[in-house]
Amino acid sequence: MSTKIYTGFKFKDNDLIKIHKHIMDFRQKADKIAKEELAKWYAKRISNVFDSLTLNKNFTNEYMDNLKKYGILSTVHFELCERHREIERTKQRDPEIDFSFVLSILPLKNKILGIYYGENEKIINAWMNSDFVLEYHYQNQSDRPKDISYEEWRQRKRDWDKALEYDVPCMRGFMADIITKTNYLYIEEDEIIKYIPKFDERAIFFAKENLFYKKLHEHSQTTTFNLFRNYSKTKEWMKTKQGKKSLNNEIKKVKSKLKKRIYKHDISIRCS
Repeated sequence: MSTKIYTGFKFKDNDLIKIHKHIMDFRQKADKIAKEELAKWYAKRISNVFDSLTLNKNFTNEYMDNLKKYGILSTVHFELCERHREIERTKQRDPEIDFSFVLSILPLKNKILGIYYGENEKIINAWMNSDFVLEYHYQNQSDRPKDISYEEWRQRKRDWDKALEYDVPCMRGFMADIITKTNYLYIEEDEIIKYIPKFDERAIFFAKENLFYKKLHEHSQTTTFNLFRNYSKTKEWMKTKQGKKSLNNEIKKVKSKLKKRIYKHDISIRCS
């Protein structure tokens, strides 16, 4: 039977009181990371919407109605909530906005193992780099990693077989929620503004987008329709000398239209 414990770890302590303290302390650290990452997402998405309006980009009628009724910040917040509802509905991860992090804790007689479930690399790294846990993954469908001895690899197999006994982790131990969506859905405007992308970054993003789709359309008009081939051809053209020159010209055009700085009051105004 195949065993795949890619996100396995073990605690350095065997004392559940100490482990509980570690988890409680880490919750505060993870919450801070999640809020910072979400503030960055808000800032990027809000600046994208703000600049799209400036550049007369198209939105769906429903999205535009929300912008008129509620403003940019609230509309982006609705968008975030809808994506979280989709996660709950489909049970599929959405790493860009899903910062949930859950532990399955599996006590053995002489050690305590665990498995983490999460997508955000910063939270994962913070957990795995904590001074109270050690990496302890195991899988039997591929070769043993070269940096792990044969004896240790066999011991990991025995430990995980005993911890799980071919059952699912949630039925063999207990779970600890570190981050859930309700912890961080609302972010203060002052936090969002700190992470608004710089003027040059915003201009380059839209210039690349404008030029890419303009050239993709040209390729689609002049060649037999094959979206993948035309897409690849356009990507390669963007790297050429002509493509880079065209991009510089497009950046100048975009810069002439964009507002140089997005302020706090800009993200809350309703669109006319």
